[in-house]
Order: sequence, then C-alpha cells, then structure tokens
Amino acid sequence: MANIAYVMGTLINAYCRDKWGDNLMASTMADHFADKGDGAGYGSHKYIPADEYTAHLGEPVGAGVYGYWRYSDSSCLLLTCKGPLAIVDEKGCRWID
Repeated sequence: MANIAYVMGTLINAYCRDKWGDNLMASTMADHFADKGDGAGYGSHKYIPADEYTAHLGEPVGAGVYGYWRYSDSSCLLLTCKGPLAIVDEKGCRWID
C-alpha cells in the first residue's frame, strides 16, 4: 500500500498537470491540499536534513528542499525550490513523477 506522502504528492501533481500541463507549481500548490492527509504537520527546512535530501534529489545545496509535510505514517512530502514534489519514506528520498 502506498504511503500518505506518495498519495498526496501524486494527487497534487495530477491537479497541476491538469491545470497547467506540468507539475512545476506542485510545491506552491501543496499548501492548499497537503494538510488533508492523515496527521499532516508542516515544517520548514530547518527541522529536517534538507541539505541531505537536496543532494539525494540531485539539486544544488541551498536550492532544493525548503519545507515538508509529515504524515501519521512517518512519510514526508518535500517541497522544492524547483517546483516538483519529492517524498521521504522507507524507500528513501526521491522525486514523485
């Protein structure tokens, strides 16, 4: 079964692709939807290893992860400067397609 962050990220990406044709606004739009997931709590890059996650995503340090939504299953939806969403779960840190 998919974790909450993956489900929320997939839904937000689908909304953005339908509205604008790509998912470059997904991190911006996440604040309008991400709080609907079970146990959602928001935090800034100061409270997670943002530089480590940024490196895993292949982005330059300081220009990657700026915030997150953490859910009741401990998965995290990562908000990125680039725009698309990423997640951290038991499989590690990765972009959501």
